[in-house]
Amino acid sequence: LLFARGNLEFLAANQAALGVFGEAEIAAAGKNATTAGLLKLLEAWRADPAMQDSDRLQRLAGHDTILGPCGEPFQVMVQAPLGESNLLLVTLRRHEPQCARCEASQRDPVTELPTRLLWENWMLEAESRSAEHGERFGVVLMDLDDFKRINDTWGHQAGDAVLRVVGRRLRRIAENGRRVARFGGDEFAVLLAPLTSEEELATTIEQLRERLTEPVSLGGVSIPLSGSLGAAAGSPGTTVAQVLQAADRAMYEQKRQRQ
Repeated sequence: LLFARGNLEFLAANQAALGVFGEAEIAAAGKNATTAGLLKLLEAWRADPAMQDSDRLQRLAGHDTILGPCGEPFQVMVQAPLGESNLLLVTLRRHEPQCARCEASQRDPVTELPTRLLWENWMLEAESRSAEHGERFGVVLMDLDDFKRINDTWGHQAGDAVLRVVGRRLRRIAENGRRVARFGGDEFAVLLAPLTSEEELATTIEQLRERLTEPVSLGGVSIPLSGSLGAAAGSPGTTVAQVLQAADRAMYEQKRQRQ
């Protein structure tokens, strides 16, 4: 993890750290139980004159452990990168393998997409950045139309195969600030943060619609697909709950019109 030395602002993290804590948790250091311990250690490091050697690895003696999202201990090491006295490089070393509960809470086993829990952490991060920096963010919710018919006609294994195909298709748009997750069942979500324009949101909706209407070929059988989508944008002062409710209403209104 990389922090600014002066104000301890979170700057960057590698994929291993993001996979454990989630970017929302890291960026909001001190605002939640997961990372409050880390921020406390960094403040202690910054205040201790004995720990100010910029050229060598520094261990926070006596305070070298924080607890991860599932209560697992991480050893904390702090380094001022050579030639970068204004930065703090924080290395976290796990004492034990990641627990199954923590891993399962972040990754959907069928589609391998992030879960709703991790996605909602990203939403909270977007809300925080919107309030602090004036950024807008967008949400698109979608679910497959008449998915029960697929399970009833071709079986639940076919249904899971369809979900995996949809997951792969959605991952292709997970770039440039877009984040995709499976909410559960046949429902998926995309977060755009920051949202640069209404045109970006409209373009994303059209791309998703194209992905959801492509038939899926399984064992020589072409299974038709369609989906209902709802979108909403958040601005400074808008809460996560308000944006999700607006997108959800729009999605179910489209679904009602299709029936």
